[in-house]
Amino acid sequence: LAAYAAGLPSFVLVKVLSPSFFARGDTSTPVRYAVFSVVLNLVLNIALMVPLKHLAPPAATSIAALANVSMLWWASVKAGYLKADDVLRRRSTRMAYASAVMAAVQVPVQLWLFHESAPHTLRLLALLALGACTTPPPPKPVKSWSELFFGNFRLKAQGGRV
Repeated sequence: LAAYAAGLPSFVLVKVLSPSFFARGDTSTPVRYAVFSVVLNLVLNIALMVPLKHLAPPAATSIAALANVSMLWWASVKAGYLKADDVLRRRSTRMAYASAVMAAVQVPVQLWLFHESAPHTLRLLALLALGACTTPPPPKPVKSWSELFFGNFRLKAQGGRV
């Protein structure tokens, strides 16, 4: 599962980047990249089968998805479909920094906790609590349980809240 988890952002980004081509009537570019990705996946499955054994298929799938996203990203930027504004740059930087801080705290603690004899459930609860402590606070107080679980969404077109 860890090998699949490494490719999860790529799987999601393929679904995000492909519609920009489809909406402009360019269906061939994402399909060509997807076919290349499938061929790469097959080649990597065969190449990694001996050294990685049962981890080869998920690792190959994640690597192929990363290649697909890289090609889609490059083509989107080149065609002018994707332009990063100041808000995206600022938020991406903050998200990367927050993720790095959380990983720097979580990974050493996880390695220490999973070598101890504590019950598995307690170790997972400790990791969840530590993750909650290293997550930055929301910019404003939470007003209701629904806002806590589902967020506070704004519809720009209607100017209201959902």
